[in-house]
Amino acid sequence: MSAPTPVYLPIKLEEKLTEIRQRTLDGQHQVYDPVRKKFVAWQPEEMVRQLLIQYLVGVYQIPYSRMAVERGMTINGQRKRFDLVVYDKNGRPWLLAECKAFDVTISTHTAIQMANYNSQLLCPYLLMTNGPVSLLAKVDFNTGEVQFLSNFPDPV
Repeated sequence: MSAPTPVYLPIKLEEKLTEIRQRTLDGQHQVYDPVRKKFVAWQPEEMVRQLLIQYLVGVYQIPYSRMAVERGMTINGQRKRFDLVVYDKNGRPWLLAECKAFDVTISTHTAIQMANYNSQLLCPYLLMTNGPVSLLAKVDFNTGEVQFLSNFPDPV
């Protein structure tokens, strides 16, 4: 069986840049994370995550209360932290997002990293993004098939 062909999502996260709250405190550049309700250190990956959060809220009206950012989990005895999980209206993990910095290529390594996280989370949708490039896949847990999507599903 051949690997599914990636399809790129036609989303422009950078359009949400004006919605990101930023500040400099004691010489440290910070961005506000509305999910964690605090300012965090500005990092390229963090900026992509915050752009994605604003995109999900602005375009799909997904409330911050249905999101979790950088939560810890144990996989094969090792502590890991996922980037972003969106929960459905019943509190079940619905979408797992892996955010990379703008200059980091979305790769097979990224997909393997997500698959490891999702072995516990069991999200039916997986999103990998570095800002300019976004890939979304749907996982069918009954057949084991993965299908790349060209459009975002309606949030449930």
